[in-house]
Amino acid sequence: MNDSKLILILRKLPKKDFRKLGLMAESPFFNKKKDLTVFYSFLSSVYPEFEEKKVGYEQAHKFVFRGQKFNKKEVGYLMTDMVRLVEDLFCYEMLENDLAKKEDYLLETYNQMELEKAFKKSLNDSSKIINNYQFKDSNYYFVKYQLALRENKFFTMQRKHIADESLQGALNNLDLFYLSEKFRISSEILNRQNMLRNNYELTLVDELLDFIKNTELGQVSTIAIYSTILKGLKTDDPIYFEKLTALLNEHSEDFPRTEAREMYIHAINYCVRKIHSGEKNYSSRLLSLYKSTIEKELIFDQGTISPWTYMNIITIGIRNNEFEWTEDFIHEYKKFLKPQFAENAYNYNLAYFYFNKKEYDKAIELLNRVVFSDIYYNCESKALLLRIYYAQGEVDTFYSMIDSFRIFLSRNKLISENNKEMYFNLIRFIKRLFRITKGDAKNLQKLKEDIQESKRVINSGWLHDQIEMKMGKASSL
Repeated sequence: MNDSKLILILRKLPKKDFRKLGLMAESPFFNKKKDLTVFYSFLSSVYPEFEEKKVGYEQAHKFVFRGQKFNKKEVGYLMTDMVRLVEDLFCYEMLENDLAKKEDYLLETYNQMELEKAFKKSLNDSSKIINNYQFKDSNYYFVKYQLALRENKFFTMQRKHIADESLQGALNNLDLFYLSEKFRISSEILNRQNMLRNNYELTLVDELLDFIKNTELGQVSTIAIYSTILKGLKTDDPIYFEKLTALLNEHSEDFPRTEAREMYIHAINYCVRKIHSGEKNYSSRLLSLYKSTIEKELIFDQGTISPWTYMNIITIGIRNNEFEWTEDFIHEYKKFLKPQFAENAYNYNLAYFYFNKKEYDKAIELLNRVVFSDIYYNCESKALLLRIYYAQGEVDTFYSMIDSFRIFLSRNKLISENNKEMYFNLIRFIKRLFRITKGDAKNLQKLKEDIQESKRVINSGWLHDQIEMKMGKASSL
């Protein structure tokens, strides 16, 4: 029972919604079975922990059917009924929070009942809701399309031989909704193909992109943004990146925060691809995009920041030598990390910051605070310590770290083979680099070529910088 659909749902159910479920169980409108009301009382006695020793078919049956012979099926039926009640609650809550959909259902009902006055009042209310809608995303056009359809159906039922624009309005808004979603989904497909190499079939995309060139449709913000993203993914032409950033600066507030964040992620990913291909000038553009997402509060996901986003922003801030801004970000945005990630993410990233400032003792002290139960931070901390000891030139400590890191990687079964290869390559190449004397151009060039040929090397950019320094060339870090 403890791993049943019902208990899994109820564990996630907030207290206020669990109380609403109780009210529904007590209401004759939603529930006509007294046993189900008693069953809710049983569930209430074990909510929200649902400890395994307290939640079982026998305990539930004894609570609901006092003095009766145990019958597992009776509890099963109650569980099924309670799941249906919970799902009714979900639907009810969704409808209550979606005024446009609620009005749409009212319009259909009044139309079927041929209540002209009530229909017109609801139509007027729906128009006000749409006109006050905060965003101009695809959903906005879909709601307008539905409203125009209801209006046209009402007009048809009236059988009045007068001009009516509702059908044209339905068609126009359907076009806007369709094109927005077509380009949005096609962009996501191309993005996934770049990462996963899945085979998808894109139909009419080129024809539709060509079509909107000569119409006002291409000027609508949602269509303009997604068609630009799509063309950028198809061609990798920087002109579309420039156009996308301009559109986002002007129109990002036309969209819900989650959707605007996804739009910015497309621009961010473009910069990342360019940086990985060697175009380091995109580092400043990437930092600028991250600053925009911070300013517009788009980096938040349900009020928190992903530890990976936190780290990416810090890394690119350091890469652009904006140390004061980056240090402020590290401290100020720690509070937005989820508690289970906060201390490790904060200590590791602040250590990485001090490493790049060449304040190695501070970095080592912070790394000692990283909890090594997290395999990612364990590996990254050891890799950072290795680079610190290399930079300090402490021979014994450096080689001791190499040996302990190698043993750790060999014995740990939680690290994937791909990641092990990357860390082993770091150990192998940093050890060779440590032994090569400054100015030994031949061996340094050979090492550089071996790293480039290997490809699967963590911190390859840092290794490249250290080779350049030993060759007597300037380095950014």
